[in-house]
Amino acid sequence: MTEQETLLFAAAQRRHAANDRTGALVLLDELLRARPDHAPSLLMLAELQLATSPVAAANAAHRVFQSNPSDHQALELLARALSAMGRNDEAAHAFRDIAAAKPANALARANLAVSLLRAGDPRGAVAAAAQAIELDPTAPEAHAALGHAHNMLHQPDQAIPAFHQALSLRLQFPDALQGVARAYRDAGRTSTAIAALLRATELAPHWTSPWLDLATLFREFGQPDEAMEALRKAIALAPNLPHFYSNLLLDMQYDPDIDAAQSAAEARQWGLRQIAAVRPVALAADRSRDPNRPLRIGYVSADLYRHPVGWLGSSPIMAHDRSAATVFVYANQTAYDPLTESLKRSVDAWVLIMGLDDDTVAARIAADQIDILVDLAGHTAGNRLAVFARRPAPIQVTWLGYSATTGLPTMDYILLDQWHLGPGTETNMLERVVRLPQVRFCYSPPDYARGVALPPSGSGKPVTFASFNNTAKLNDTVIALWSRVLLAVPDSRLLLKWRSLGDPVLRARICRDFARHGVDAERIQFDGATQHADMLRQYSDVDVALDPFPFCGGLTSCEALWMGVPIVTLVGSQPFSRQTHAILHAIGRPEWSAGNADEYVATAARLAGDPAALAVVRRDLRRQIVTSGFCDGPRFARGLERVYRDMWHAYVAGR
Repeated sequence: MTEQETLLFAAAQRRHAANDRTGALVLLDELLRARPDHAPSLLMLAELQLATSPVAAANAAHRVFQSNPSDHQALELLARALSAMGRNDEAAHAFRDIAAAKPANALARANLAVSLLRAGDPRGAVAAAAQAIELDPTAPEAHAALGHAHNMLHQPDQAIPAFHQALSLRLQFPDALQGVARAYRDAGRTSTAIAALLRATELAPHWTSPWLDLATLFREFGQPDEAMEALRKAIALAPNLPHFYSNLLLDMQYDPDIDAAQSAAEARQWGLRQIAAVRPVALAADRSRDPNRPLRIGYVSADLYRHPVGWLGSSPIMAHDRSAATVFVYANQTAYDPLTESLKRSVDAWVLIMGLDDDTVAARIAADQIDILVDLAGHTAGNRLAVFARRPAPIQVTWLGYSATTGLPTMDYILLDQWHLGPGTETNMLERVVRLPQVRFCYSPPDYARGVALPPSGSGKPVTFASFNNTAKLNDTVIALWSRVLLAVPDSRLLLKWRSLGDPVLRARICRDFARHGVDAERIQFDGATQHADMLRQYSDVDVALDPFPFCGGLTSCEALWMGVPIVTLVGSQPFSRQTHAILHAIGRPEWSAGNADEYVATAARLAGDPAALAVVRRDLRRQIVTSGFCDGPRFARGLERVYRDMWHAYVAGR
């Protein structure tokens, strides 16, 4: 290097050390024009560009690595850039190479653990983090990585002490604070989780992720205004991240003051931004347009395990006629259980896409020549709507996990049914609405759901109403109406169950809300998280279930009914306000759907006032559900296949 170039590099180093990113970049640009292959300058450039331009950072680091494959700094920067780009499988391979090259380096193992998490391998991450801790027990990053891995495996009891250890080694550690907040949330300690996240936002006010988690927790804690404010802050900090808007659109469904037209307009704007930001995938030109050939169907989901989507959609997917359809599942998940294993055995191809970027996933789907690609998530967590924006299949459909419009112009159809469709529903859908021949859910009850017990009021106990729904659905209007039900049935009580109700602060707030409507705190009972089988058994303590609104129950309603408990619902105008209404019609119990608040109270009081009639309901309801076909996966699959075939015929006919 010339003396002038040496001075330029030294000046860039000083600017970098002083956090003057712009000044350092200007100097590096001048130096690299003269010496384009100067490795130290390229590495500094990569480091400076990681946060704002990971593609440029990857290019700079790759140039150094190509010329010197033993340069571990270049490989590490390349791995971090790949991770920031969402190319998590490639990043994990790179971090694995670094860890192999530095077997005694704890940080290298911790970085490998984080990359494995992002690539969807939490068990591998646990092993890598444990190795990092063994190499250096004082490394806070290693303990935090272990905590994150346990979080992904839904093991809060193991995650919390790992994060506490990380925070004891580094008090100001926003990443560990966010991690422990997620563990507290899983453990039902919502107020403690909120406090940890607020501390994380103080330490890192420009970091978006804690604001997103805060929005979810505030919503569960019954603070919708704070939830929306946190979401808006996250979006303001990172306006180009589509999943932040997905959270906003989902959040709107909990708010009784937001109408369908408003949320649909927000979704359409989101969809237009996605289409403008991506390039469509090239589809194979030689695809057969034979209208009657077997179809290649692809399902995209993060939730094909013991999750509402798994319980309500797995049996039709497993029951597809293999002579009429070749079935692919593109799984964006890390959770696996016996339901997942049954699905994997029943489909033709199970493709793990967790950790792969959207372009890679879209290219894989196009290469698989999928005819009909089905989204099972909508704007819920783990969705891959950005893949659908790239149009990797000629026909694209949304079903099951979300009942409002996705807002994507590339989403052709939404699958609903006659009962989910309220007045004006279709005008708020960008997709073409298809009415399934049966209700849009197909319930698969777990084999550990034991027999139905007699209603507790029949043995002289007080009438027990209950809701096992997410506390995010407990808005002021719901509490006011449920208070009317309790006052209409003297000495009755209300059992509320959800994971966040293990939190004494939330319980006290809910009791105060009911007290404002004249209901004593002694009449409200709470229970937090339990095992699923134990939760189902608790329906033996319930006489009548009460459905919240405007976002009513789905799987929760199915489970109450399966355990013999009648449920009263208030019918709304939007699909997510009509889920229980649709289920009740499908099983032949439309009389439990109320058209207004007075009817809701009267229906609940009538059910509660006749223990003998309740006993008959309890005796007959499960058999009625079975004979209705609501749990008939093969029957549902045949109807679904007819719908898919009609879509294919329309496509090949150019309609």
